[in-house]
Amino acid sequence: MKVSVFHMFLVLVLKSFCYFAQPQDLKGVFYVKNYINRKGVENPEVKDIFFKSSKGTFIIKDCEGKISNKESIHLKKAILRANLQVGPIDVCDVNDQSQSRVGKHLIPLEVIMENEFRFYLQDGSGNAFFLNGDTLSYVPVSKEMSSSGVYSGGEQKTILLSENNRILVTRNFRRTNRSSLLSPCDGIREKGKIAVSYAQLGGDRVYCGSETKQWQRFKKKLNGLLNH
Repeated sequence: MKVSVFHMFLVLVLKSFCYFAQPQDLKGVFYVKNYINRKGVENPEVKDIFFKSSKGTFIIKDCEGKISNKESIHLKKAILRANLQVGPIDVCDVNDQSQSRVGKHLIPLEVIMENEFRFYLQDGSGNAFFLNGDTLSYVPVSKEMSSSGVYSGGEQKTILLSENNRILVTRNFRRTNRSSLLSPCDGIREKGKIAVSYAQLGGDRVYCGSETKQWQRFKKKLNGLLNH
């Protein structure tokens, strides 16, 4: 059966529409460049923000202000949920008749900056570790809250991590989490088990599973930083 050129064109258009209509979850790097208008004239007083990921490099059209700290975002890593669209880049109001560059661009829906990553880790005894940006905390279970009424997790501690240690803790958490078989849950207090929650697109969720040797080593590293 012969397929008409029009039919092939229609299929391509529909595929493109579906691709552009669906939000994209992208991991990559922001970078900032001087604005260049439609005629190719550069204006160093105005900046454009781009996002580079494995799916390509696209200019950002942030009409709703989803990206904060735009002045210092250059070369910062992030996880981005965005709509990939084709159309005017420089105007947000559909009724705006101003001249604008036209092309592919990302409309950011949600952003998690690498330096804003957070997680929560609770062991079966009820002791918990928190990372929020560069702040690492340990909140132990008290005797009154322990299942035995005798056990205590020690003293509560909070420290500020250096940039290098924050990166190491974040990487170690992600590596350990990827190697674990955790399932969604509502939390857990059971010996040999852990509950984990972390920043992700769509909101933080809680996962539970066995406290493996990898998680034990990770907890030991956190304790080493807290007691240094």
